[in-house]
Amino acid sequence: MGKTITLELRDEDMSFIQRYAKERGMSVADSFDRIIGFLRRTERHPVHPEVIALAGILQGVDPDAARDEYLTRKHL
Repeated sequence: MGKTITLELRDEDMSFIQRYAKERGMSVADSFDRIIGFLRRTERHPVHPEVIALAGILQGVDPDAARDEYLTRKHL
């Protein structure tokens, strides 16, 4: 059987997790279970440093527009 904990969250974080859970048809507790599962998986299988280095590289870029521009140039 699991343990019960009490968390103090900022209002915006609580609103987010409630909305997140509701949209996915789960409870807030289930959402935290998924988060903990994710943390366990990333601890066992860490993300490669080269992948981490790429994080945020496309900030401000609309990938759909970039693809359209590429295909337009390619087929002209």
